[in-house]
Amino acid sequence: MQREELERTHVALEISRDRYVDLYASAPVGYLSLSADGRIQDANLTVSALLGVERGRLRGRGFGNFVAPESVPRWVRLLSTVRADAERHSCDLLLRREDGATIDARLICQFSDSTDAEGAVRVVLTDVTEQKHAEAKVRTYVDLAPAALLVLDGQGRFVDGNPAALTLLGVDATTLRSMTIVDAVAPPGREEALRGLETLRATGRLEKDHQLLRPDGRRPWVAVRAVRIANDRYMAFCMDVTEQRQTLDALQASEQRFRDVAASTDVYIFEMDAKGVITFISEAVE
Repeated sequence: MQREELERTHVALEISRDRYVDLYASAPVGYLSLSADGRIQDANLTVSALLGVERGRLRGRGFGNFVAPESVPRWVRLLSTVRADAERHSCDLLLRREDGATIDARLICQFSDSTDAEGAVRVVLTDVTEQKHAEAKVRTYVDLAPAALLVLDGQGRFVDGNPAALTLLGVDATTLRSMTIVDAVAPPGREEALRGLETLRATGRLEKDHQLLRPDGRRPWVAVRAVRIANDRYMAFCMDVTEQRQTLDALQASEQRFRDVAASTDVYIFEMDAKGVITFISEAVE
């Protein structure tokens, strides 16, 4: 009875092992086991297909041999970081296949103690080539957009901006990333800008006009339309409305002058529309 029980247990373990091996080998995501110095100890069929090398020929080869030259420094830093602690680390690398073609890959790595003295690095590898191409296409559209587009975090710090935004603010990309909305808005409106940020965080939307303060002293007016695009990330669409504001201010000033003149004269002044409805009367008419 004990022998039969052991045999049943052995068969169950073999079935479980075979199921694990099948799942590991056929998983749509690449799985790798590396030695501490970055040599491939094991890899599944997805990794074999991505790198264009038969699975059996991968064992013992340095993974760094498949890293494109421009990504080698990042790979060296990643491997060093992973070996330093047991935390999970990730990095995007450009990999070079056996046939010379390149793919964009995202690696999630974690150091794990193994039976050998060196230990091993467990790696999940995903092909993100299509995602990178899509991001590049979107970035091209954003860069060519005539409207100023700004990305900021929940603290009001600028994270990114397209060329139109840099032109509008009169700064370069490096300076932009060191700025907050308080730095960009003219002093009279800074408190209002901070209140607007609170509204944006609370509701995920904001529509407001602000006067900016550029490094060259110019103070353009912009219509800001902002929305939440991710956790702690917001995109602001900004349109220069300086001419419209100047026109509106001129009209308001002209209207005020007219009313001041009408209020200070004894001449009877009134206005009416095309239907004869009176729309304005001076104090003398009253």
